[in-house]
Amino acid sequence: MRLAVILTAVLILSSTLAANAQEAGSVTLPAPQMRWISVSVGNFPKNAIRGGQEADGSPIYICRAKHAGGVHIGKTRADWKDCAIPYGGREVLVGTYEVAVN
Repeated sequence: MRLAVILTAVLILSSTLAANAQEAGSVTLPAPQMRWISVSVGNFPKNAIRGGQEADGSPIYICRAKHAGGVHIGKTRADWKDCAIPYGGREVLVGTYEVAVN
């Protein structure tokens, strides 16, 4: 429920900003193109999109992995070999995954 409210607020805000930008005659630039690339151990992309940080300050990056018939968004670090996804109330480590990059 809270996520739906937040997403609705973001959509309203973004459409209001876009309308105001058009009225003011300004130009809105497109967002950078995000894409997914496969990752292997020792080959972590320098342009990976950071999604946050661990309690110790280590950066967390956005990843996705196939598991149980679906594709799930998760987290990874440059020094990990897996993508950690939430599934069934626990964290599942998946070794074949992709990382979001700009």
